[in-house]
Amino acid sequence: MSQDFGVTETDYTLALWLGDHPPISLDGDLISGQDLVDGTVLGKITASGKLTQFDQDASDGSEDAMGVLMGDLDASGGDEPCIYLAHGQVNSDLLIWPTDLDAGEKVVAVASLLANNIYAK
Repeated sequence: MSQDFGVTETDYTLALWLGDHPPISLDGDLISGQDLVDGTVLGKITASGKLTQFDQDASDGSEDAMGVLMGDLDASGGDEPCIYLAHGQVNSDLLIWPTDLDAGEKVVAVASLLANNIYAK
């Protein structure tokens, strides 16, 4: 399955991605069992190097918010190659976080994004 960005270049720039410089993206592998949408905050599983939705309660590396998925991607049937934001500025109101993330955990997660060169405004 291919990653569906689903928007025009203009929409993309005006919605999630902000700033005076273009975002820097990298490719990775989204681990199977997930159907994620554009703007989902990602973590990286240390043992495999694969990406997954950020999970503040994990202890496998994915508790460190380190990227933002660029485009919708269904990996429910197996691992899928993906593109994610590794550096840039994003509209924090449009980031997709786990539903059980409380305010204190979000502050820590946003700080983790900042430490990984993603600036949420």
